[in-house]
Amino acid sequence: MYKKILLYSLSLIGISSCLPIPDNLVESSTDVTSEIEKIKVPESFDFKTSSVTTIKIKVLNGQDKPMSNIPFSIVTEPDGEILFKAITNSSGYFETQKQLGNHVEKLSFKTDLIGIPGNITMKIENKEVFFTIGGTKPTTGFVIEEDETRALRVGDFSGVTALPTLKTLGTWNSSGVPSYLLPVNDNISSSFLLDISTSLPEGAKPLPVTHPEYLQANRPTTLTVKERADVWVTFVHEGAGYKNTLGFYTFDAQNPPTTTAQVTNPTIIFPNISYAGSGGGLVSGNKVKIGTFDAGTSIGFFLLSNAYSGTTVGSGYYPLFSHSNLNPETNTNINRHFILLDDSKSNNILLSVEDIRRDNAGCDNDFNDAVFTVSSNPVVAIQDPNIPKMDTNVDTDGDGAGDTRDEFPNDPERAFRSYTPSKTAFSTLIFEDLWPAKGDYDFNDLVIDYQIEEVYNTQNKIVDIYQRSVIKAVGASYKNGFGFQLNASPSLIKKVTGSVLRNNIITLNANGTEAGQNKAVIIPFDNVFDNIKRVGSEYLNTVQNQPYSKADTLVVKIELNSPQTQSTIGVAPYNQFIFTNQVRGREVHLQNYPPTSLANMSLFGTSHDKSNPVTNTYYKNFKNLPWAMQVPTSFEYTVEKQEITSGYLNFRAWAESGGTLFNDWYLPKPNYRNTSKIFIK
Repeated sequence: MYKKILLYSLSLIGISSCLPIPDNLVESSTDVTSEIEKIKVPESFDFKTSSVTTIKIKVLNGQDKPMSNIPFSIVTEPDGEILFKAITNSSGYFETQKQLGNHVEKLSFKTDLIGIPGNITMKIENKEVFFTIGGTKPTTGFVIEEDETRALRVGDFSGVTALPTLKTLGTWNSSGVPSYLLPVNDNISSSFLLDISTSLPEGAKPLPVTHPEYLQANRPTTLTVKERADVWVTFVHEGAGYKNTLGFYTFDAQNPPTTTAQVTNPTIIFPNISYAGSGGGLVSGNKVKIGTFDAGTSIGFFLLSNAYSGTTVGSGYYPLFSHSNLNPETNTNINRHFILLDDSKSNNILLSVEDIRRDNAGCDNDFNDAVFTVSSNPVVAIQDPNIPKMDTNVDTDGDGAGDTRDEFPNDPERAFRSYTPSKTAFSTLIFEDLWPAKGDYDFNDLVIDYQIEEVYNTQNKIVDIYQRSVIKAVGASYKNGFGFQLNASPSLIKKVTGSVLRNNIITLNANGTEAGQNKAVIIPFDNVFDNIKRVGSEYLNTVQNQPYSKADTLVVKIELNSPQTQSTIGVAPYNQFIFTNQVRGREVHLQNYPPTSLANMSLFGTSHDKSNPVTNTYYKNFKNLPWAMQVPTSFEYTVEKQEITSGYLNFRAWAESGGTLFNDWYLPKPNYRNTSKIFIK
């Protein structure tokens, strides 16, 4: 806070540094017009750098039936920051609201669950994003990004021999969807997908580490029909970056093929194993009858790597076979690409493929790049006791979230965390503290980084809240306090812990909330200087080339009496504010955020403030400028006595346009900042 000429007597100046300033005495600056005051700010503009976005998610199977307990996370784009994890409810649905920075244009739905498209990106439109995952009409216009390295090497083609002429079961459309699909898709259940994902985990250790028994030499990779039977293959999942082709061949078990030339009648099942919207048109549950086979017939499978192009199936990069000796790797320890697993719940066989050459360093060896089920009638016709059993999903606490995805696997009351702004990032609050008088507009009188963590149960209700704050700068001498207000009644709070209150300013209820409030108010600290050690100059971290004062992270925990909906608690980060220089009633909030019950309402409309509580207009000065702003990133503020416009070159255009231009003005992008005016640690 840049000290101006005060309209106080000298005696008042002499005592103001050690005594609280009474509410009827207002510090006032000179009437010199600053550069920022020349900005013509639209009356309706409120200087928000974030907005509340509604996020809706619906997950369906191939029969358009809702899929419950589907785990997922939502990630910001382009930041790649995790916002939260959750699961769908019994209706296959999830909905929440998050405050997102203006620079966040897209969100990604991510899941490692086999059978669900794993990485879907949608643009935020009209402050809403609605993901329809799976079903016969999934979300379109999305991108599925493949983490597995798929760059080809010259060596990938070594040892590759093309298949004989391919046969077909019929025709297909331009997306590679067969015309011979059965009219009704298989019903793929949530529990089945959870079991698959437990057996073939995505993004974890490779399958040879997690389930070496699946790859033992005595484990079958082909099927032998015990009695005459119809056989079907059902598409479940693809996690590949290639447009692969799946087919089958038959052979004599007593005389299996030893070269690709001996593979007889190779027949295409799925010409393009790609999800709808991800280079293809398949939906989990799409089913094909591959034929009726006599007893004693043996069936093998092949995959042509990236063979689908346009509307045709070519030879692809290389073929992979159930018979490992036909595969291109010369090392017999790593030439297996197909595994079979027995799903005892459905009496079906799971067929799964690793589609990258295993002598390629980019291969992740997860064996879930293409996943299918094989079924027969009679069901026992293709059963084999040597096929290993699938694992089952484990849910120790019984809350509906499996242990591998439950962030609290042994606690039935808690399951997932939600973060504001994100899991690994902090947002920043910047304040001018002379309200209701205008300040010097450097917005560094108090600078606080913060993060909110909300703990949810599987019913999407909040159980606990953690508020983390780090004091970054104090460009003022005032002993300011910091608080925030929830939307909920104080009676809903069980306990608040972690506050630093040493100055006898705050009166607390027994549960740790502030007394005398209609809504729950939590005060993390009542004097900023109790939480950061002053080193060097009068101002902390606002004057360049001065010793840096570092503060620890202050963590306040709020336990609720019972789980509550987000609408009851409010959307994080709630209503944050400071109260200045030990005067509890002199609150400074973000523009148009209401004061708490303990604010001194007589100060509104005095000095430079033109708030009007009747119209819910708060903390707006005579030039429509604010006293506080929230920045959705960890903000690098301007140095002492430098207006924010001097450091952030597009702030003016943003404000004058009412937020339509340069709504990401706070980012460290080229031509956005004058770094000589910005405090650099």
